[in-house]
Order: sequence, then structure tokens, then C-alpha cells
Amino acid sequence: MNRRSTAGWASSCTPPASSASSPPSSPTAPASRHYSSSHGDDLDWVGLSIDSADEAVQASLGRGRGDHVATSRRLALAVHDAGIKLKLNTVVTARTWQEDMRPLIRALRPHRWKVFQVLPVGGQNDRKVEPLRISSAQFASFVERHADLPAPLAPIVEDNAAMTGSYAMIDPLGRFFSNVAGHHTYSRPILEVGVATALQESRFMPHRLVRRGGVYAW
Repeated sequence: MNRRSTAGWASSCTPPASSASSPPSSPTAPASRHYSSSHGDDLDWVGLSIDSADEAVQASLGRGRGDHVATSRRLALAVHDAGIKLKLNTVVTARTWQEDMRPLIRALRPHRWKVFQVLPVGGQNDRKVEPLRISSAQFASFVERHADLPAPLAPIVEDNAAMTGSYAMIDPLGRFFSNVAGHHTYSRPILEVGVATALQESRFMPHRLVRRGGVYAW
């Protein structure tokens, strides 16, 4: 999220690794260092995605080439130095649910740490997600292991049920979409039908957003 306008900043941006996120999320390393130092007055939050403290595991999940954790450490430091709030996103999978990430989380010092159970989405990660899926008990085990972290480091937890229908995302065509039906449901373009109609067509459920803690003082 931005304090004024990120139009000029975004025009020079390298596209973020994950779209449909309110704050800039997981931009490339050189770009992030430049943005955090040059646009600290424009940005409120920067989000980084890190799913493991183990470089080899991160690489096996498609994040980085064996340097993702080290890069995240450098970026987190740059974000803090710029006076911008840091949010971390972690997806817990079959490769990571037994991991203890507390030392890394303490080192990165996020203002908000979102912890997600890996989510199957029809038409998006079919077949690929199956080897990574975990049970509710396995997810709960990961959460419990990190529950002793003090605020604001303590995980903000979203299992599959909490994520379903609780996000209103926008695709490159300017359409809202959600995953309420287990796959992406798209609206007509927002500029054609307006925000209210487009949100309704996407089947986004705002009460689920509130229930998962998506409304907070930032």
C-alpha cells in the first residue's frame, strides 16, 4: 500500500514475483534495494515470500537458485532501514511442515507474518500441488511450533478454509477474481461494470476476509 501514489514508482518497477498483492511483494533483489532506499516516503509495506529457511528447499520449490534466503535477509534489512513495514508470506508444504523457522523469523523481524496451508486451485496448480499437500494436523503442527514467537512475529494463520473466497484479486485484464468455488471465478472488467458489480460477480465473500483477520490497523 502507498501513502500517496506509486504510479511513477511502478512505471520503473521490475514486475513483482507474485501478483494480486496489495503491497509490492517479492520484487527482484536489485530493484527492491533501490525502491526501499528511494521510495521510503511513498511505501507503507513491502512483502517478501519465503517458505523455508533452507536454501536447497527454497530452490526445490522454485524460489531462487540457492540464494533466496540470503537475498531475503538483505532485502529485509533494506526495508527496515528505509522505515517501511515488512510483511512475510510463508506457504507450508510437505517439504516444510516439520521445519522450525523461528531463528529466521527473529532475524527478519517482520511486522506481519502470514502463514498459509498450501492450497490446491483448480486450473492453476493441478497435478503439481499434490506432492506438496499437507493435512490439517501437519499444518497445525507447524503453527504450534511457532506459536511462542512474540507479537508481531507470531504467525497469522490461514488454512485452506480461511483462504477460500476471502481474497478479491485483480488479473491483468482488470477483472476481480476469487477462488470460492475451488477454482478462479472471474468478473467482467471493473471499468465496464464498476467495482460493486465486479466484486459480486467474482463471488468474493467480505465476511470471510474479516473472519481471517484481513482488516487490521496498518
